[in-house]
Amino acid sequence: KLTTRINWPTGKPSNWVTILTRYYILIKRGESNAGRFWI
Repeated sequence: KLTTRINWPTGKPSNWVTILTRYYILIKRGESNAGRFWI
């Protein structure tokens, strides 16, 4: 599972999905900074 490999500060699935969604939107918008944090 990605949740076990990726260590989020909160560790809550709901927040994990929220962070994923926010970064996904930022990447779709072409934010280079978001790409650096994601990778």
